[in-house]
Amino acid sequence: MTKTEITAQIAQLLQTDDITSIKSEVRDLLANFKAEVAKEKQLQLEAWNAEEHEEGSDFEYTPGPEDAEMDELMSAYRERVKEHGKKIAEEQAVNLKAKEAVLSELEALLKEEENIGKMFGVFNELKEKWDTIGNVPGDKYKEVSDRYQLLREEFFYNINIYKELQENDLKINDKKKQDLIAKVKEAVQMESLREMEVLLRSYQKEWMDIGPS
Repeated sequence: MTKTEITAQIAQLLQTDDITSIKSEVRDLLANFKAEVAKEKQLQLEAWNAEEHEEGSDFEYTPGPEDAEMDELMSAYRERVKEHGKKIAEEQAVNLKAKEAVLSELEALLKEEENIGKMFGVFNELKEKWDTIGNVPGDKYKEVSDRYQLLREEFFYNINIYKELQENDLKINDKKKQDLIAKVKEAVQMESLREMEVLLRSYQKEWMDIGPS
C-alpha cells in the first residue's frame, strides 16, 4: 500500500462520526505509513551515498507531499480525539453530580423516613435513577460506588431491624388482645348490666388503642 493510498484511507475514516470507532484502523494505517517512509528514507540514503558530497555534509530526508498531508490528517484526528475526550469529561462530571444527588437522597431517606412501605418505594425509585446515570470520572468511580453500596447495605439492615421490631410489636399486641378477650369473657358473666356495659366500653377503647396484631 502506497503512502497516497494510506492517506486516502485515513481521510475517508475521518468522515466517521464516532471518532473512537476508528482508533485501531488509524493506528494500523499510521504504522504502515511510517514503514513506507522508512523505506523511502533508506532508498534516498542509498542514492545519496552513491553520490559524491562535500566533506562534513549530512544526509537529509526529502519528504513527499503525502508526508505533509499525513501531518494534517493526524493533526485533525488528534484534535477530534481531544474534543471527544473533553465532551466525555463534561458528561462524566454531570453524571457525577447526578449520582452524588442520589446518594444525598438515600442518606436523607435513611435518616428521616420511618414508613417502611414508602421507604421501599422511594428506594426503588432512587435505584432506578442511579442505574440510568452514565459513567463518572474514573478517579471518582470507586468512591461513589462504595458510598452507594454502603447506603444500600444500611438501608436493608434498617429494613430488617424494622421488620423484627414490627413483628415483636405484633406479638405484643396479640398478647394484649388475647388478655382483653379473656377479660371480656369474664365481663359478660357479670350480673350487673350497668357495670358490664361500663367495662365493655372501656375494653373496646383499649382494643382500638392496641393497634394491629
